[in-house]
Amino acid sequence: MNRFAPMLSGTASLRTTLLMAAMLASSCLLLLAGCGKDENNVVFDPPWEEAPYLWYYDVYGTSATDVWVVGNLGMAWHYDGSSPPDSPGAWTRADMGTDLAITCLFGASDGSVFAAGYGGQVWRNPGSGLAWTGMSTGVTKDLYGMGIYDDALHAVGQGGAALRYDAASSSWRPLPGIMVTRNPKEG
Repeated sequence: MNRFAPMLSGTASLRTTLLMAAMLASSCLLLLAGCGKDENNVVFDPPWEEAPYLWYYDVYGTSATDVWVVGNLGMAWHYDGSSPPDSPGAWTRADMGTDLAITCLFGASDGSVFAAGYGGQVWRNPGSGLAWTGMSTGVTKDLYGMGIYDDALHAVGQGGAALRYDAASSSWRPLPGIMVTRNPKEG
């Protein structure tokens, strides 16, 4: 048995080498078979460009017959309840004078509605009709939220931007630094 061991290992080694060579040759043939005549004038479609979709960011209403929706591209839509909300023409677009996003709405106790958005823009609606008045804020950072703090309306946004509304003078005042408030859950 010891006499045949070297012959068997040599035969197995030869058999393995031939098997590997056959597999390599067949792989090369398959790759070559997949190559055809190259075309010089191949034209690919340009990548699909995303359309400017109508994204909505906030909704506010005082009743089922007085609802505002705001979103990108300066959109502000009003629903007055005169027809079903999903019927054509049920919503009327208000001209906000911008093509930047309007991100939030806030309804004040006097019935007026405030809107804020990109570029530090803020608007006020007296609470009836489609007329909005732009208000100077003194900031250019995007605004994302509005709410009452310390008995005054505030707007906050990008990079810690914070504004306080002075109702007596109907003006916005930027607050220095980042506005920090306590967490109402922790006290």
